[in-house]
This record gives sequence, structure tokens and C-alpha cells, in this order.
Amino acid sequence: MPNPIVHVEFQVSDGKRAQEWYHKLFGWEMQHIEPMNYIIFDSKDGHIGGGLNPTDKLTGTIVYIRVDDVYHRVNMAKEHGAEIVREVAPIPDVGWFALIKDLDGNILGLIDDSEKARSSATKVVKAGEPS
Repeated sequence: MPNPIVHVEFQVSDGKRAQEWYHKLFGWEMQHIEPMNYIIFDSKDGHIGGGLNPTDKLTGTIVYIRVDDVYHRVNMAKEHGAEIVREVAPIPDVGWFALIKDLDGNILGLIDDSEKARSSATKVVKAGEPS
């Protein structure tokens, strides 16, 4: 399937509480990524992994769709009436992503996590870090 769903993100008000809850209920092992204040879980068996995003802006669940060129897809989304929620931004050691809102208000993540994208996103983030 072209452009598969590769990541699911739950918006949570309390990261630690949510991490414990999902672990107790489903047995999910999670890892807290400190610089991003983000908690990831990985199925490690080929199924979709995801994350918990601690935020005070609870918007619901976001699915991330793998694309080969996030800038191109964002432009396509605009042409087809989508609202841009977050412009293209780097995620170090992952790639580039953006958030769009579809015609019915669903927020979708677009992500390019190819090796080329991963490398360029990491370089951009590291270049912006104070030395």
C-alpha cells in the first residue's frame, strides 16, 4: 500500500499517568524521550507503533502517514482544501513531518522518515543547537 499509516499519537494531559495506564492495560513498554517530552512505544513485531504527546491542547488521536516528500504532500493537501496545522518541521534522528487538517477536521500527520530525510533533519536540528 502506498503511503501507509506508520505511527499513532495520543494527546494526553499527564504523560506519566498515561504511560502507566497504557502499560497496565495493554502491557506496552514505553520510552520517555526527554528533550522532546515525548513517550514512544514500538510494537517490535511489524505492527504500528506510536507515542504519547503530553499537551494541554487535547486534539484527539493523530495518525501519521509515511510520504516520500512531505513538502510536496503539504502543497497537495493545501490544493485540495486541507488546513495546515503545523508547517514542515524536523524531528532529529527521524525525519521531517507536518500536520494537516482534512475536510472534516481530522488531524493527520505526514512524515518522511527516509534515510535522506532522517539525515537532513538531524543536521538542521544540530546546526540550530547552541555550541
